[in-house]
Amino acid sequence: MPPITADPLVALLAEYVRQTGAAVDLLLLGGLALQAYGATDRATQDVDGEIVGELEALVAFLRARDVPADLGEATPTGTARVAEVWVAHYQADKQRIVSNHLTVGEIIEARQSFVIKWACESCQQEVPYPETRAWRFCASCSATIAEAIAAPPQPAK
Repeated sequence: MPPITADPLVALLAEYVRQTGAAVDLLLLGGLALQAYGATDRATQDVDGEIVGELEALVAFLRARDVPADLGEATPTGTARVAEVWVAHYQADKQRIVSNHLTVGEIIEARQSFVIKWACESCQQEVPYPETRAWRFCASCSATIAEAIAAPPQPAK
């Protein structure tokens, strides 16, 4: 099956509206959402999204035209907020998101390369962030600890 792009999907949705008279309120997700935001090199094999309205009728219409659809019913609360977050992420980091072609399986396989590490402020060793601890001290105690860390080791008695 050839990849699905946003323009033919819009034409199909317009045909659906003309035939049924039903409004389509569809929140696109995944590759088609990126295309709708202008990503020209992002292809997908199905329509992912959430719809307000006649879910079964639209899915049947798309599938009758050999367009796989993974649509769900949009919940009345929260969907707009989720969309706002996705848009904010996209606007903040468009190039990384558009060029991300990893599958979930590939991400899981490579998850060790995504471990965030932090330098220990005492020994300077890079350790995974979950193995670090944040401590809160007043300025005076913090200075005392810093002096103790910087001081040469004392011989054992």
